[in-house]
Amino acid sequence: MEPALSGLKAASDAESLIERAYIDAVEQVDDKDETRARVLDAAYEQFSRFGIQRSTMEDVARRAGVSRITVYRRFATKDALVEQVVRREFRRYFDQFLVEIQQAETVADRVVLGFVSSLRAIRGNPLIGGLMAAEPDLVV
Repeated sequence: MEPALSGLKAASDAESLIERAYIDAVEQVDDKDETRARVLDAAYEQFSRFGIQRSTMEDVARRAGVSRITVYRRFATKDALVEQVVRREFRRYFDQFLVEIQQAETVADRVVLGFVSSLRAIRGNPLIGGLMAAEPDLVV
């Protein structure tokens, strides 16, 4: 298994990643490091277009307009970068989910809203769509 993907495939890692993203959303944790955000944006775009396995830290650095050293200062490994990109996507989902769920009046409405919100997030996410095209085995 590709090292950069190992953390995504282990259920306990994925659960803790989702849990951390949810806590960040509930607590409204904000990251003010602009360079880090730019690197994450570049990695998101790179992974969406070419997949995780075919992307390098150099590719991400070039797309972000920073040096490879700058990327490594913020993310020691490709695994760490992949984890943070995925965590940020979960966070974005939870931010939207928490807004949508507030509109629900009943538990049944919350279940429906949660399901619809999940489908909309998966369907409209360029990273998931890009990975389905570039690395379908990873998504499945």
